[in-house]
Amino acid sequence: GTGNFSPTVTWSANGGTINPITGLFNSSSVGTYTITATSQQDSTKAGTATVGVVAGVSNSLLITVDGGPTGGYKNGAFVTLTVCAPGTSTCQTIDHVLVDTGSVGLRLFATGSAGGQFDPAGFPLQKDGNGNAIAECNQFADGFTWGSVSLATIQMAGEVASTVPNATVVGVPIQVIGDPRVPSVPPGCTGVRDESTVSVFMANGVLGVGTFQQDCGSNCVNNIPTPSVYYSCAAACNATPLSSLAQQVTHPVWALPQDNNGVLVELPSIPSGGTTTVTGKLIIGIGTQINNGLGSATVFNIDNNPADFTYGYFITNFNGQSPNSCSYISSGSKAYFFPASGNPLLVTCEGNNSKYYCPTSLLPLSATNQSAANTNNSTGSVAFNIVSADTLFANNSGKNVAFSELGSPNAPVKKCGTSFDWGLSFFYGKYVFTAIEQQPVTGTNYTGPFWAY
Repeated sequence: GTGNFSPTVTWSANGGTINPITGLFNSSSVGTYTITATSQQDSTKAGTATVGVVAGVSNSLLITVDGGPTGGYKNGAFVTLTVCAPGTSTCQTIDHVLVDTGSVGLRLFATGSAGGQFDPAGFPLQKDGNGNAIAECNQFADGFTWGSVSLATIQMAGEVASTVPNATVVGVPIQVIGDPRVPSVPPGCTGVRDESTVSVFMANGVLGVGTFQQDCGSNCVNNIPTPSVYYSCAAACNATPLSSLAQQVTHPVWALPQDNNGVLVELPSIPSGGTTTVTGKLIIGIGTQINNGLGSATVFNIDNNPADFTYGYFITNFNGQSPNSCSYISSGSKAYFFPASGNPLLVTCEGNNSKYYCPTSLLPLSATNQSAANTNNSTGSVAFNIVSADTLFANNSGKNVAFSELGSPNAPVKKCGTSFDWGLSFFYGKYVFTAIEQQPVTGTNYTGPFWAY
């Protein structure tokens, strides 16, 4: 209309409760409701909309920090999940799957179904255009895993991932480590060490819930990166690109129909010197349910440009050294991994613990994290302590397995050299969010990828 008129409406609903002014609607009961907006200028004019209220799904998995399936794991956060052959009710429940916010994709060891370990029989192999099985050489910071790419339905609490966008087959691609259905490790698959057995890796699998949708992404589309990642296997396995992103090992949370923008890891504070076991939560989704809101967490955006050598990282300033542009938060890493440059008190241990730091007494340290360049400019200081690994591992007659003060020299990161890895020691007493690329966070202006705490 024209002239002096009111553009406001009065809101009403046929169930639940609704604020007549703001239109904020709530219902504690499942059902279908009609929302009506009535003109205050002319009550004969109204519009309606239908709202469906559905039952929320369980999005929380129990995390247990213990010694793992072999009993010797230090600082490992584990969950139990269920995998099924796609389109069937043939399922297996796998325990002691390591939660890793620093990698992407579900990886299970093909060690048989006894003791919560995975038997790949009945889980179809991912095939290339020539009908050959696809296999993967996946690189972690301390070693590599070799195995097939297979298809599975993944159940995490009440959430089920059954397919991925643009896929031509049913199922979510996972890596089956040590799968006897593909040839042995090819010469091009190399690394620090082969971790393709439970006895070496000391877990039944890895649930990679990092910041990207696939584990290789555009780097493996029409290209063969160095080192090679994907292989086409007939009588032998040869490195190959994957033109379809849907064939790559996929972030299982991203493949969910809801709560698919990231995860929250909650672990309580633990005593100085360590403890025998810790329980916490892996909560699926960010800002999607009442238990996973960002709240007051600081968001640290990461570099999301694949052409940049700092792709996938944020920045840490530590010990007066040049800013480290290759920093990340990884629950799958056992300790704080960082350089000792300029700090003579950060000496490494001797003997069996030589890969860890052994200062002569408790060493208080601090660092400042900041978002990657040209992002949201967040900064925040972190105070943390390092205690001799010899001392930590001897406490409580060697029974402790969870440590908030464990440190180690940093492992090299591809194209970066030095790095700062905020491992599981960092997680105790915090809520740590990991957001997936291109996925918005409900109720905020944030879109992944980022870490927040």
